[in-house]
Amino acid sequence: MEEILGILGIKKEVIGCKRVQSIIKTHGRKDRLVGIAMRQVAFDELRPTLDSPFLPYDPFFSDDKLLNSRRERLYDSEERLLLLCMSIASGRSVVSVKKLNPGFTTKELRSKHAKKQSLFRYFRQELNDQTREYILSHKTRSDKNNSNTNGNDSVAKIPTTPVDTNFQALKAEAALKKALETRFIPTSFDDETITAFKLFKDGHALLSAQVERFKRGEQLDMFELMKFCRRLVESHTRNNFSLMAIRHIKDASIYLEQHAMGMAVLGIHFAKAMKLSNAYVEVIALGALLFDLGRFRLPMAMVTKTTKMTDAEFDLFRKHIKFGE
Repeated sequence: MEEILGILGIKKEVIGCKRVQSIIKTHGRKDRLVGIAMRQVAFDELRPTLDSPFLPYDPFFSDDKLLNSRRERLYDSEERLLLLCMSIASGRSVVSVKKLNPGFTTKELRSKHAKKQSLFRYFRQELNDQTREYILSHKTRSDKNNSNTNGNDSVAKIPTTPVDTNFQALKAEAALKKALETRFIPTSFDDETITAFKLFKDGHALLSAQVERFKRGEQLDMFELMKFCRRLVESHTRNNFSLMAIRHIKDASIYLEQHAMGMAVLGIHFAKAMKLSNAYVEVIALGALLFDLGRFRLPMAMVTKTTKMTDAEFDLFRKHIKFGE
């Protein structure tokens, strides 16, 4: 993190921030809370830049090309900045970000200013999503430690205030905390099935919209797709039988969408059986959801055909893998 801050030229401002210094003084330099606070302050420092217009997306740009003009050098600098911001928001190295997002482009990020959307808020929300569970668990431990002191002032108390209170109002944070704490509480099959049905309905609407973008050759909305996969993971965690049962319901008119969501559910089930971390469970779910995306470019009559395919049909069918890539 300090290396990235040095590259961005904001290391002194971030580390010298009162909030960061206060957490270092309370918990020590190596505590994870220090890193989270540094990432939050880093985005605060970068806000004027992130909320200013970026150059339009260039599909022909390559980071190994010669930068002959000022515009090309500026575009390259913006690409590097956005990649570093993704690294800060996700808490992963730049190398890991590239490996987890091999087809990533900055098209959606660059277009936010034109759409009157805040790129700063987008990255801060990503950071909040990545760190929220840790902060809440830390606060729970802190509350427990404080209650165990029984008023003994000689024991150093850990502050129970959030690491960051600037981004969201306290009232909204309290409501969010309550919702987050109930996300993974086990539920009955009947109750979770109602939620899972709605989840599949929302998934069908999301996939239908993404398929239209895919057919037009546009970039998929990866943020919305990842949010959907997280909802699938949460439902599976509460009661995995519901999603595993619903994936068997078939409707020929939306077969491909149902098949994609069923694959995502199986991906989650498999990844959890392998005891992989949450980050990998989400990525595997996303990969399974999009694995057969190329089928949407095939004639629907062929996709839903119940009789044996002709040799010509089968040759075309096999091309869906290439379409998906």
